[in-house]
Amino acid sequence: MSLSAFGQIEHDVNKNGGNTESNSINDIDSIRFIGNSMEIILNNGTVESHTISHINNVTFSGQSIGSVDYMNCEAATINGLIVEGTGVLNGVFIEVDYTGGNGGLHNGQIVNSTGVTGLTAELVAGNFSIGAGTLTFIITGTPNSSGVATFPINIGGETCDLTVYVNPSEVQSLNCFGATIYGTLLEGAVANGVYIEVDYTGGNGGFHNGQIVNSTGNTGLTAELMAGNFAIGAGTLTYTITGTANSSGTAIFALNVGGQTCNLEVAVVYPWALGAVFCSDTTEIVNVTNPITGKVWMDRNLGAVRAAFHGSDYGSYGDLYQWGRGPDGHQCRNSATTYTLSASDQPGHGLFILSNSLPCDWRTPQNGTLWQGTNGINNPCPIGYRLPTKTEFDAELSSWISNDASGAYNSPLKWSLNGGRYPTDGSINAVGNGGNAWSSTLNGSYSYTIGFLSNNAFVNSPLRANGAAVRCIKD
Repeated sequence: MSLSAFGQIEHDVNKNGGNTESNSINDIDSIRFIGNSMEIILNNGTVESHTISHINNVTFSGQSIGSVDYMNCEAATINGLIVEGTGVLNGVFIEVDYTGGNGGLHNGQIVNSTGVTGLTAELVAGNFSIGAGTLTFIITGTPNSSGVATFPINIGGETCDLTVYVNPSEVQSLNCFGATIYGTLLEGAVANGVYIEVDYTGGNGGFHNGQIVNSTGNTGLTAELMAGNFAIGAGTLTYTITGTANSSGTAIFALNVGGQTCNLEVAVVYPWALGAVFCSDTTEIVNVTNPITGKVWMDRNLGAVRAAFHGSDYGSYGDLYQWGRGPDGHQCRNSATTYTLSASDQPGHGLFILSNSLPCDWRTPQNGTLWQGTNGINNPCPIGYRLPTKTEFDAELSSWISNDASGAYNSPLKWSLNGGRYPTDGSINAVGNGGNAWSSTLNGSYSYTIGFLSNNAFVNSPLRANGAAVRCIKD
């Protein structure tokens, strides 16, 4: 006879003397009675013989071995959402129905996914129902892709493949048209602190790998989205812009993320005043920060072809402006001269205006508002930049390791010995011996500069018709 029908796991022969001989039911093939004997035939062929008169009783004990007749993986119910690349959140589980349960114990099961890997289904140990019932598998882990994850289930004497669809990480819409741009992109300037926020809807909480996309139309720029997770529902993606735009106009970034695409259009602005005259090439706009003052400056003088390699680097000298004038060409070191003073804020020519009498200004009467702030009438700096104030020059000077030309060059701004231009005859002077640059701050009929020599550095106030460098500071 088959003992598994008893649903127990241990068979005990209890003798009159108190002794008990036990066997696992799984080890027993059959039991037979011959005369006054009960013989237990084990699966390995061994026969145990017991005299019936010596037996007090025979018992079957222990927890029943669980089994089912049918496991329905095909109709399993999935509760919760599983998304590629995203750790499964608490509360994702799968219910699998069965029939023909015998009420017995099962040890549960832990099974790893195949196909889409990275997931685990766990069934906690318990008892089958008698008849029909449901098993609940808890899903954990992070799926490595979208598609079908398969769990080979083997429990209660039945096997089946439990399949689960892993959703791709996605959004329902991507709003490039309504993007918010922070900062300004300038032609010829290294993008600094510029980023763009793009809203989306219908996020499913999935992981995305980010995106790096180069601009078209106006080339030279790159938009980068760092890898991360979509929100569930609406959210915002932040693209950081780097690089240097090669012209003004519109830069286009082809975004492709979360199963959606759109073209992000960003304006690149011409940074200089209309009609600005350049003595050689346009000054490249590269920022440098003084970590002591926290101020952001251009890394070179206006008109310079590079930041200084050393204190006497001619390519770093740049142009020589008369205080308050725009970039009309007078700032070129070889510009012609005239003794005719200007009665207007824009003289209408590019001549260096000479003056031999006080207040020794190129304009009559004087106008002290020409270089005040980013909106100064003749501000020669690119958009978003201006002339520094005397206070900012004082702070700059205080940050140097020494108050001289060496301290000037060894500062983050790499000042060089650019020289100057006399207001009386237009001659260039002190090149390689001294350097100076204008501030926007007035001192009566004079204006302040920062100056430095081999043995000294200072903030003083020369005549406005002098020619000196301009180093712009970010507003």
